[in-house]
Amino acid sequence: MPDRGSRHDQPDIPDPGERDRIVAAFGRAAAADGVRRLTFEAVATYAGLPRERVEAHFPNLEAGLVATQQEFLERLRLEAADACTAETEWPVKVRIALRSVLASLAESERLARVFSLEVAGMGARAAQTRFKILDEFAVVLAEGRLYRPTAAALPKLTEQLLVDGVASLLARRLLAEDPDELLALEPELVELVLCPYLGPGRARRIAQGGD
Repeated sequence: MPDRGSRHDQPDIPDPGERDRIVAAFGRAAAADGVRRLTFEAVATYAGLPRERVEAHFPNLEAGLVATQQEFLERLRLEAADACTAETEWPVKVRIALRSVLASLAESERLARVFSLEVAGMGARAAQTRFKILDEFAVVLAEGRLYRPTAAALPKLTEQLLVDGVASLLARRLLAEDPDELLALEPELVELVLCPYLGPGRARRIAQGGD
């Protein structure tokens, strides 16, 4: 009989969907109990698996939380990208993308609060994951420099500051635990991020649903 005393002696994982199941369980457990009270036992319970199976994928809780954060942020990015597939002008795409992000955050408000306020301060890996996604949003925003030539002269840090500012504001709003408040931010956020590229007049019209 094989030794079951050490997770390092476990055989290769046969179920390719097991890791996804555990990542989802990390998200449910973190949303329910917060990071400080998170345990392998809770994750295993949500996953419906023995603790040994969870540890076979993730040697510590931080590794599981980082993987869950990656999945959550990547889903935000993909949903925003999918929302912008329609052939429309760049300013309207920005409005649609922001609306998609806000809707996703409001729908998963408890988990979003965990990743914005708790996991982000856990360590370098969590911070790097967050910065990577924010940088990708900044790249999308930088298309505004091509849309309006006069915007090409904006400082190089413009997009990074805009995206980081929006992320910081959303994190503060998540503290309020009011999903409707997140959704209500859309017009102001759209106007804020478009203003450097379009000027205040057109940025406000786009934010209010015009074109």
